[in-house]
Amino acid sequence: MIWQASRFSSQGQLLGAVGLSISPLPFLVLGAVLVYRILMLKTGDKLLSPAEVEAARKRRLEAMALQEIEGNPLDAEQIAMFEMFERERWSHEKRREYLLARAREAAKQDP
Repeated sequence: MIWQASRFSSQGQLLGAVGLSISPLPFLVLGAVLVYRILMLKTGDKLLSPAEVEAARKRRLEAMALQEIEGNPLDAEQIAMFEMFERERWSHEKRREYLLARAREAAKQDP
């Protein structure tokens, strides 16, 4: 069997010769997931502590009050977004990246 296997230049040819095939898709997906996780760890995937979340919540409520005084209150969607940040304990870096991505998308949609 060793002699026969050496006739094939790759495992794909060997498996094809015996009627088997391997799809590269699961390996590509696994690789993409691993790269995503590594990048997220480098870009602030750290969760805030409960005390940090409470401090951020307090600042948000103060900022919301100031926005309302200035006649520019946050709408329900914006409030829900900030509550999601707090609930999921997103780091400040991750929040900033999310907000910048949303701003870029909105800028693309405006002519």
